[in-house]
Parts: sequence; structure tokens; C-alpha cells
Amino acid sequence: MMTQERFEALADAFGGDMARWPDAEREAAKVYAEAHPEPADAILKAAAALDAVLRSGAEDTPSAALFDRIIADGE
Repeated sequence: MMTQERFEALADAFGGDMARWPDAEREAAKVYAEAHPEPADAILKAAAALDAVLRSGAEDTPSAALFDRIIADGE
């Protein structure tokens, strides 16, 4: 049986899209969400907002000079 705590833990670990959640947990999570729509929606919305923030982060590649400096410092 899915609890709110477990539902929150899954959302924290796998995000706001239940399609990304482990297959073994997904059906129980869907049943929980249908039985408790208000807390489930709030949990999923919060997780989706975090997902969006994480997706929006820039993926900067370090410059060659920085890379060389890091390598030189490690030698």
C-alpha cells in the first residue's frame, strides 16, 4: 500500500512525471493519486517545478584554459 511518505520519496527521487517512476511502484502510486488527489497533485507539481529548474540549468563547458589549469594543479 502506498503511503504519502512513500509517494513523496518517489517524487523526490524520480520527479513529477510518474512515467519515470519504477514500474514496481507506479501502479500503487496511481491508486494513491486517485484516492488522494489533492496531496498527490501538490507533490507532483512541486516535483515538476524542480524538474523544470533542473532542466533549465546551463550546461557550460569549461574553457580549455580552465581545463589546463585544473589538470596542472592536479599534477
